[in-house]
Amino acid sequence: MLRKLFLLMMPCIIFVIRRSKAATVSPECVCEVSAQNIPRIIYYIILKMPILRESRNTLCCSPRLQKKAYQNKVTGVDPDRNAHEILQRFGKRHSLCHYTIKNNQVYIKTHGEHVRFRIFMDAFLLSLTRKVKLPDISFFVNLEDWPLEKRQASEKPSPIFSWCGSNDTQDIVMPTYDLTESVLETMGRVSLDMMSVQGHTGPAWEQKISKAFWRGRDSRKERLELVKLARANPDMLDAALTNFFFFKHDESLYGPLVKHVSFFDFFKYKYQINVDGTVAAYRLPYLLAGEGVVFKHDSIYYEHFYKQLQPWVHYIPFKADLSDLLEKIQWARDHDEEAKRIALAGQRFARTHLMGDSIFRYYFKLFQKYAELQVTEAKVRDGMDLVEQPKDELFPCARKKVRDEL
Repeated sequence: MLRKLFLLMMPCIIFVIRRSKAATVSPECVCEVSAQNIPRIIYYIILKMPILRESRNTLCCSPRLQKKAYQNKVTGVDPDRNAHEILQRFGKRHSLCHYTIKNNQVYIKTHGEHVRFRIFMDAFLLSLTRKVKLPDISFFVNLEDWPLEKRQASEKPSPIFSWCGSNDTQDIVMPTYDLTESVLETMGRVSLDMMSVQGHTGPAWEQKISKAFWRGRDSRKERLELVKLARANPDMLDAALTNFFFFKHDESLYGPLVKHVSFFDFFKYKYQINVDGTVAAYRLPYLLAGEGVVFKHDSIYYEHFYKQLQPWVHYIPFKADLSDLLEKIQWARDHDEEAKRIALAGQRFARTHLMGDSIFRYYFKLFQKYAELQVTEAKVRDGMDLVEQPKDELFPCARKKVRDEL
């Protein structure tokens, strides 16, 4: 049965999300949102699925599934074997979370010393289980930057979920902790989110500065070389370091440090440099969402969406050693309309594939496919703790059971 949800025009909806003023909607509710001095023009949104309550967000998980959401790197998943083997191989030297989702409740046991990044995965799993019914699954999440599983497919690799993959590892790649947090905190983050970027894309293309721009910390040698290249070619490239950590002994060569620049100010420039950090640079979704053309570093590392990106369609590639970067910048200067077309294609990609609904769909499909590969039952194991849902104190709802659509 179709249900009509009455909402005001989009500018008001965005305001409501930002201020967390949108009341929870149950299947019986018809929600009208009003704002002072805004015409009461009503739009109809047709929902073909149950409306599940959310404590802070009002996003819905569409049944339409993103293509290539899961790279089938394993042919069978045995939760009992994994519980023993993964901990034996990685549990003492790395930081892991062992999750079980049972009856749509989330259980966890952490392993390792540095497990604070579990907060991102906990929050997203809780949000997802408020929206859809997940299958019973048991899986391990790698909380570190680098992917772990180096066994080849013929060597029966252990299924480990990671935020970043590489050409020489077999980890199952999911959206980064930064991107998932930006989805949950859309329009409410102090730093950055995909919606805010779209509202701060800088001046029109013709008014942007025809120069490449980059700011960041010293998390890779190539970043130091980028700064060196910028100093030799200041008319083409503005690149500087904002923090030293990995190469403090080289600060006299590549310093002094410069002040942090608002990410939104990056888009005063036409050309955005994306160069690896410790692994893939997690800023790429935000760079694509702006209105500058992205120059992407050739890399062994990748995020969950990289295989869908096409060089010279969504971004301009440059070599890992930066040897052709100046040449590529000059090409963009000489082919302004083509560079603008690539910038807009990258922006369309980000707005189509990297927004909240796509991230929720990706995880939902990922867990569905993973569950299909399980050969034994997912269990709540000894030592696992329930990750409790946050209390919805702002908009309490007495209705506990959500009725299925017919």
